[in-house]
Amino acid sequence: MTQRYEKPPKPPEWKKRNAFGLPPGSVRALLALAIAATVSGSLALHPDREVPAYLRDLMFIILGHYFASRSRPRSEAPTEADAAVPPPLYLPKGTVRLLLVGAFVGVAVFLYGENRLGPIDTSPAAVTLLLIGGFLLGALFKALMPADAFSRNPDAMRLVEDLKAFIALGAAVVLVALTWDQASPFLPDDLRVVIPRLGSNGPEHLAAAWIGFYFGSR
Repeated sequence: MTQRYEKPPKPPEWKKRNAFGLPPGSVRALLALAIAATVSGSLALHPDREVPAYLRDLMFIILGHYFASRSRPRSEAPTEADAAVPPPLYLPKGTVRLLLVGAFVGVAVFLYGENRLGPIDTSPAAVTLLLIGGFLLGALFKALMPADAFSRNPDAMRLVEDLKAFIALGAAVVLVALTWDQASPFLPDDLRVVIPRLGSNGPEHLAAAWIGFYFGSR
């Protein structure tokens, strides 16, 4: 009696389409974690030094892209095909984003506890953490928002969105004006005196952090 030969099952489609047969997003997750670990480690060890511009800018690009690409519009429900695909690196859903947030929150708490998180004008680490923190707070705000918030309270949610947008546009006006004034002074001296300062650099960082919050919350 001959034994019937059975073909081995075909690998799932996502294994054939993604690098190394890993779940989609795994390589991006590894890159994001590697760069975040490098930036946060540099901030923790040398808060008085500027993070290299290429590394800092790359971190912002990665954060913006990763959080946007891993977020599903609230109007979309997961499909059966989505449910069959494991999360990046086979980790529980949301783990990579939690690690990214935890890395920078941990650094901020560590530096604050060590009394090394100085004023913005003397601590480059404070500037970087403030800007990253603004974006991550926005992403957290979006994540905590109930999925049916807009359908249950459309008027209230529209008011929230209008308020966020109004403040973000105002922050952009302040940021643009102060940046151009630093490059080519045009603001009246009397106005410069009454502008609230944040260290020696003024409110530019808070304005930039709020704009980052707005993008993160979208």
